[in-house]
Amino acid sequence: MQIENYLRGRPLWLAVAALFALATVWMTWPLTPKAGSVVQDPGDPLYEIWIMRSVQHRLVADPLNLYDANTFYPFSENSLAYAEEMISNAVLAWPAFLLTGNDVLAYNLMILFSFWFTAFAVYLLAKELGAHPGAAFIAGLVAAFAPARYSHMSHLNLLVMGWLPLAMWALTIFVRGGKRRYLAVAGAALAAQLLASLHIAVFATVALGLYLLFLLALERRKRPWARRDVVLLAVAVGVPYLLFALTLIPHFALSDEYGFTRDRAEVERYSATPRSYLSVFPTNHFWIQWLDGRASPFFPGAVALVGAGLSLLAWRRWPIWFAGLLSAIGVLLSLGFAIHVAGHRIPMPYALLYDLFPPIQNVRSVSRWGLLVAMFVPLLAAFGYTALWQRLRGRLGQHAVAVGLVLTAALALATCIELRSSVGTWEVPKDRESTAMYDWLAGQPHGPVIEFPADGLIQRNTDLNTGIFQPIRYMYYSTRHWMPVVAGYGSFIPDEHIALLRQFEGAEDRPSMATAENVAVLQDLGIRWVLIHDAPGYDQQTAIASADALPQLRRVAEVGGSVVYEVE
Repeated sequence: MQIENYLRGRPLWLAVAALFALATVWMTWPLTPKAGSVVQDPGDPLYEIWIMRSVQHRLVADPLNLYDANTFYPFSENSLAYAEEMISNAVLAWPAFLLTGNDVLAYNLMILFSFWFTAFAVYLLAKELGAHPGAAFIAGLVAAFAPARYSHMSHLNLLVMGWLPLAMWALTIFVRGGKRRYLAVAGAALAAQLLASLHIAVFATVALGLYLLFLLALERRKRPWARRDVVLLAVAVGVPYLLFALTLIPHFALSDEYGFTRDRAEVERYSATPRSYLSVFPTNHFWIQWLDGRASPFFPGAVALVGAGLSLLAWRRWPIWFAGLLSAIGVLLSLGFAIHVAGHRIPMPYALLYDLFPPIQNVRSVSRWGLLVAMFVPLLAAFGYTALWQRLRGRLGQHAVAVGLVLTAALALATCIELRSSVGTWEVPKDRESTAMYDWLAGQPHGPVIEFPADGLIQRNTDLNTGIFQPIRYMYYSTRHWMPVVAGYGSFIPDEHIALLRQFEGAEDRPSMATAENVAVLQDLGIRWVLIHDAPGYDQQTAIASADALPQLRRVAEVGGSVVYEVE
């Protein structure tokens, strides 16, 4: 009995938090010891580091023009809105960067935090809604390390989802007990979630709206409500959405200017299929022997499925109806416009949403609705294992606590074994040769920069040194000097930017470079610096010879294998 009382006391949440931290280290190994130097891959992680550093830089340098980043010159107005700006993630990562000066470390700490925080927040919510602490612990593990989350190791914006269950937890405490201080927690958590990712903000709005319907309809009458309670609840929910609405203005401006939308063919290409829910990420260690490996996997694991099935034992409880309904919504919307079964096309509800709610037309990967399934099926599992335990506990007598601990440990171990997947460890080039040119540029007069080769976005290959990886690396290194750069990348790319790059595109026998035919473009754009890099597969010598022959370009330096020209 003393053990049970101890487990119900305050030390429990500390122990749970510590166990989730250990699980995070193990389930993402070897990311922790290499957190200061590696990322999942050379694509989106470097891009997201640039996003967070841009937000941090602009908040200090020019907060009123936060979205006018230094890329996509001369189309830099609102250029931060070409993708998700992750404001709350940038703010949270800021102290780590200020303390260490290591942007890769700050980014990876946020990655690790996202796993730990998701686990802990789901645990808190499940426990508050009546799950046994052990079952809530299992739910946290399953939610944090679902295959769907491993598939987004390159997308911090999609990993930071813990604010949603934390907001639900705080709202539940307020509605049930009237503790108004928890509204501050709920409001802060909701704001952090909405400002972490546009995708997750949409999903969170659906989830929170449904949750509040259940919570207020079925829990509100259990205590007297003052008018002040209603007002404070409205403020706690309304203020975060007001802040979120302000961040949408630049996105709508870009959409109006460039006509950014996702056509139906693109949406269908990035939709989930029924088989997605029987697939894992290709680096999964256990299930990959029997299940498909896919880029968008939503198999939650056997522990989660068994627990979710057991939730039928307590089917009368409203949290089970909520989690089940929300999971079903996530599945249906993730399937896009239709599914094909035995040669028949079956329409899905997303088609109606796409037509009736135009802002949703900017969402490409509708399969990501499955992230709701990855988070709320574990909640079902928590209630299922709780219901089973309530039936078993009475038969175990004085051995109940010991048996409960053993069962929890066994389920936790099984969860970790079946869900663990390998993570990428691509070394970020930060050696002297890689950064010397950009550090030199930081000490020069301010002016727009173009770097050659400049044809990454119009190449069809995806070699690590070309394709989209090329402009992303230019963007990442631009954080060392913050000058405007022609390079750019995002969820949307303006046609005007591609047209500009094509003016420097080389023929099959000629590299991307400055020539007599296009040097006037550099002058008209006000480009000050031209950098010609020694990149793999790039004919640097031909590009240098062409630049040397142009009277409009003056060679000023050769640093780290790159040659710099100033436009006269």
